[in-house]
Amino acid sequence: MLIDDDETDQIINELLITASNFADKRIIKFSSEAALNFLKHEAVENDQVPDIIFLDIRMPLADGFQFLEEYKHLPEVIIGKAKVVMLSSSIDDSDMKRANENKFVKYFLNKPLTLEKLADLKAKI
Repeated sequence: MLIDDDETDQIINELLITASNFADKRIIKFSSEAALNFLKHEAVENDQVPDIIFLDIRMPLADGFQFLEEYKHLPEVIIGKAKVVMLSSSIDDSDMKRANENKFVKYFLNKPLTLEKLADLKAKI
């Protein structure tokens, strides 16, 4: 699952994920709200719980950290399976620290996503 409000980033990230054979299926959401709605109401029912959630930090309305506050209330079948990867262009050290301290965030990657970063991530998972 890719959660990012930037359409260009979404297109590039989806192309990279496809080119690297990182994932067979991709779920694209342009906001935290849309992603949470999908996870709450469709993911389990349709057997589409993602293995990886690439989560942008900076988004309007609800940022990545606000997503994580709601994410912790999701069913265990989701939070037990999905690994959250913060993907951000933020240069704020406090964002990285805050992400790394969150128990749901498994990895923090700086944008842009690259084939090399995907290969490294795949090796770690």
